[in-house]
Amino acid sequence: DNGCMCCTIRGDLIKGLQEILDSIKQGGHIDQIMIETTGMADPVPIVRTFMSDPGLTEELRLDAVIAMADAKHLPGRLDDQVEEGKVNEAYQQVAFADKII
Repeated sequence: DNGCMCCTIRGDLIKGLQEILDSIKQGGHIDQIMIETTGMADPVPIVRTFMSDPGLTEELRLDAVIAMADAKHLPGRLDDQVEEGKVNEAYQQVAFADKII
């Protein structure tokens, strides 16, 4: 963790998921975990965080990435121009989603 926002979020996500796993090991029961991001978050770093931690991947399974899409405004969002080196979050969400609602 070098202090950048993405590293902080990644660390918080891993810590939160490990706390859930600890709760289960102490007799708790959880059927599923849903991670909700901001409306325009790029899902790739979150999935990468999950997949890069062996402790999590041994205990948890990433079942799906679900995107919520506003049918009226989605075409315009997909065409949004972004700064060089940045990603179009709407495009990333739709392209990376297993399911779109």
